[in-house]
This record gives sequence, C-alpha cells and structure tokens, in this order.
Amino acid sequence: MPAYQAPLHDMRFMAHYLKHYADKQCPPLADVFDLDLFHAIVVEADRFAQGMMQPSNRIADEFGAQLHEGTVHTTPEWHPLYTQFIESGWIGLALPEAQGGQGLPRSFARAVWEMWYSTNLAFSMLPQLNVAQAEALIATADPRWHQPWLEKIVSGQWAATMDLTEPQAGSDLAATTMRAEPQTDGSYRLFGQKIYISFGEHELAENIVHLVLARLPDAPAGHHGLSLFLAPKYLVDEQGQLGAKNDIACVSIEDKLGIRGSPTCTLIYGDNQGATAYLVGAPNQGLAQMFVMMNEARQAVALQAVGVSEKAYQLARQFARERVQGAVVGQDPATVQPIMHHPDVKRMLLELRSTTFAMRALCYSLGAYVDQLEHTTDAKQKKQLEQLVDVLLPVAKGWCTEKASYNSALAVQVFGGMGYVEETGIAQVMRDARILPIFEGTTGIQAKDLLGRKLLRDKGQSLAVLLQHIERSIAPLTQYPSLAATADLLQRAVDAGRASVESLLTSSRSLYSLFAVSVPLLELLGVLSAAWQLAQLAVFANQASAQAAEGQEYCVGVQQLWLYYATHQLPTVHALAQVVQSGGTAIEQADFDWALI
Repeated sequence: MPAYQAPLHDMRFMAHYLKHYADKQCPPLADVFDLDLFHAIVVEADRFAQGMMQPSNRIADEFGAQLHEGTVHTTPEWHPLYTQFIESGWIGLALPEAQGGQGLPRSFARAVWEMWYSTNLAFSMLPQLNVAQAEALIATADPRWHQPWLEKIVSGQWAATMDLTEPQAGSDLAATTMRAEPQTDGSYRLFGQKIYISFGEHELAENIVHLVLARLPDAPAGHHGLSLFLAPKYLVDEQGQLGAKNDIACVSIEDKLGIRGSPTCTLIYGDNQGATAYLVGAPNQGLAQMFVMMNEARQAVALQAVGVSEKAYQLARQFARERVQGAVVGQDPATVQPIMHHPDVKRMLLELRSTTFAMRALCYSLGAYVDQLEHTTDAKQKKQLEQLVDVLLPVAKGWCTEKASYNSALAVQVFGGMGYVEETGIAQVMRDARILPIFEGTTGIQAKDLLGRKLLRDKGQSLAVLLQHIERSIAPLTQYPSLAATADLLQRAVDAGRASVESLLTSSRSLYSLFAVSVPLLELLGVLSAAWQLAQLAVFANQASAQAAEGQEYCVGVQQLWLYYATHQLPTVHALAQVVQSGGTAIEQADFDWALI
C-alpha cells in the first residue's frame, strides 16, 4: 500500500491564504498566525503521521477492539502511539494556554488534525474527544474544572467521552431517561444506559471522564429537562488522585463496518449504588452546554471527511499512475499508457482532487471564522460571523461527510476490481468513511437544523449572510482572463440558491413537504459554499505574493481545479434548486401501502 504523504503544499497555500484573509479582516488574528511556526509544525506533524500514526492503522482494523470481563483492549500498537501522542502535546495545540494548551488558532491546527484523520481515523477519534470536552468545560467558565480536570484532559493523561445516546432514544435526545439523583454532599448518582459511546472504555489512559446527559428528579419533559454531568471512570479526590472505580460498566462493544480499532461501547451507569457524578453548569441547561462539545465535534467530523477523502485520492492517484491498461481514446492504439490518461479516469481523479481541495478550504476557513469571532471587537462583524458560522456548521458537517463517503467509493471505482480487495487499502478507507455522515447527527439531522433553525426560525437571515459572502467572490473573478468565464456560472448558481431560499420562506407547501427537501437544500449550499472557497483561492492564486510563495505552476493548478469544479460540479446547484423549489409534495403524498402488496 502506498505511504501517505501530507499534502503540505496545499496546506501551506491555505495558510498563506488565511493569513492574507486575516490581514484584511482581523489584524489581531493575523498577529497570532505565524506562518514560519505553522510550516515547522506541519512538517513535524507529517513525520509523526507517517512514522507513528500510519503503521498501526491497518493492524488496528484487523485486531479490532476486544472486551474481556468489562475491560476493553485495543490493539497493542496503540499503547506506545498514545504515549507518544500525548507527550508531543498534540491535543492542546489550539486549546488555551491557561488550561495547558498552546493557544494556537483553530485554523492553524486544522492541517495537523487532517493528517491524523488521513493516517489513522479510528485512533484519532480518542484525542479529538479530549479537545471537544475541554472546549465544553472551558465554556462553562467554572473554576471547579480547571484543576485537575482540564489539566489532565488537555494533556491527555485522562481520556474523555460524550455520552448522549440511549437505546430507546437514538438521536431524539428529548427521550433521554438517564436519571440523576442528588446527594447530600452536592454530588449526584447516575442510573441508566448509554450506547454508541466512542472509547467509552479502554486501557490507554489512566482515567476516562464521561460527559453525560441525564435528568434530575423534578426536570421538565423534553429537551428542556436535560442536565449535564461529569462522571469519571475512577473517582478523583481533592488533590486529583485517583480512587475507587466508579459504578460505570462496559457491557458490550459493537462489531462495526469500519473504524474497527476504536471501541464503541454500551455503558451501564448505576448497577450498584449509582455512578458518582458532578453537575456541569446550571440544572436543565445541559443540552445547550453539550452543544459546545457537539459543535466542536461536528467541525472535527467535517475535517475527518477531508482527511479520509485525501487518503482516498492519494491511493487512487498512485494506482492510476502505475496501472497500465489499454490505449487512450484518440491516441495511437498501439501505445498502452497508465490509466490516469484515460478520459473517465482523469475525470474521476479531478473530481476527487477538486472536491477534497474544496472541502479542505471550507473546513480550514470555518476554523478561521471561529478564530475571528474570538478576536474581533467589531459588534456588527461579530454578529455576521456568528450567523456565518451557525449556517456553515451543518453545511460543512453534512456536505463534507457525504462527499467523503462518495469520494472513497469513487476511488474504489478508479481501482476497478482491485478496489474490492482489502490488500490495496482503499476498501478500508471506504468502510471507515461510511460512519462520517452518521457521526454527531446524520445528514438528515444536519439538514433539519439548517432548515428549521437557520432558515425558517430566523427568516433566512443567516443564509442571506452566507449568500452575500459568496456573491462578493464573483467580481474578483472578472479581473483575470483565465477565470472571467466562471463569474457568470457562479452568479447564476448564487441566484438559484437565493431563489431556493426565498421559495422555502414564502412557500404554501406544508412543513412536511419543506422538510422533505431539507437534504437537497443542504447539498445545494454545500456545492455552492465549496465553489465560493475555490473561487477565492483561484483569485488568490493569481496574486504575485501567492505565486512567489508557492510557485507559478502550483498556482495555475489551483485555477484549473476551480475551472473543473465550476464546469462539472457547480451546475448541479440548478438541479438541486429545482428539487428544493418544487419538490417534497410527492414524498408527503406517497402511500406506503404498496409495500404490503
């Protein structure tokens, strides 16, 4: 199997673009975005990815995770890997220095985490949970969690989980039944069951800190009655020393399609006296607090999609370069060339390359917008950034993960029959990718959030902000002869997107019919947002500073990716717009009785 090599040129180009963006939009952010430091870190991360992360990826997939008498065992190769990972300080890269992190911009850290996701997705889920949980605890501004909790979580000495799902509830958190009983010492006892808990039990860290949604005895029904609790695997005293095992038991792990090395656990709380836990934040405000962790995790899953898609592209590209088969149409039939020269294989490779490049730009830029939110002091800009981030979260998570699943299958197609063979490695990539549109809320849930909260509830204001940002990227295209023709393509796509949004806001269709087209709406905005990012990068690639830093040949390549995307992918916006504007009714009126015939 070909070795992974981080796309350092792409990453450096994105870093230069984001620095350029920050210089114009948010100088305080530009001050902390040190390109020399970025370059040094990504080179070191590439070494770590190739030397430490990649070797155990296939091994862990074959070993899986094993449960013996309540203890989960991961592949032995992960023990030294985890030790090296936390000793290198990778978890705290973009976490605040006050909590033991390095305080670098989120957009800065995106490149590093992409490498982890490309080389060992199953393992990288473990430290990513630490990042998300740390963000949630930091957001409470409660000093109780600073020592020892945050220090241990940020360092990786303790692992972290997010415990939401229950058997009877699935994604419907309103149906959560886990109960929390208050104790006289201010703690609580938890009783209930949680399922699909990634790394809910393992032996890699000395303790595991569970962040758990549960209900207090007098809590109202539904979402408004959920509170958030912190429950450690081993109890912790005031000095941070570990004590007795808490009343939390792993009773089973899932036999999964992909990411087989990571244990996905069913946890029972309170089989005996109840699991000791501590209230995080205010009572009955748990869902809002948990959303800090969920939103961080959703951004991470979108970036996981970039990593997986990049790995699929690299494997397909290498195979297409080496596999010699058949004459190329229109050329000497006696000359046999590598399959990368065949028109349809070239089309598939360009689709893999352009969409992965666009996904990367979208995820890195989303990180930059979150960074900018933390640094800007302009109230109007802050409000618009909040709206932009709110609407891009479900779009990035939903669209990028669907594209990663599609791209991995497309890469298998490049391989032909060899893609269906495990030894080539692409089959594992496809298996691993399939979880991404499901993680942290399915695509349907992201689309429901997009339509319900980001369009109907705020009357389209957030989407209007996104469309305005996209539209601003059109005029600069006209300044360059090689890009000018794409300006009209992007303008017409924006017009179709705006008409679609307007049709949903003014439609006489039922809510059922509107929500029946929520996923096509998300896909439309995903294609459009990716085009926006690529168009900006194509314009930036024409600037002398970019060409001096990255080379003229590379910058021409960036423009070619945009030209391919604009002519082959962007037109799908119009078909999706037709579905969004007039669809849904057929789904509502469909009668399932036919299925019983």
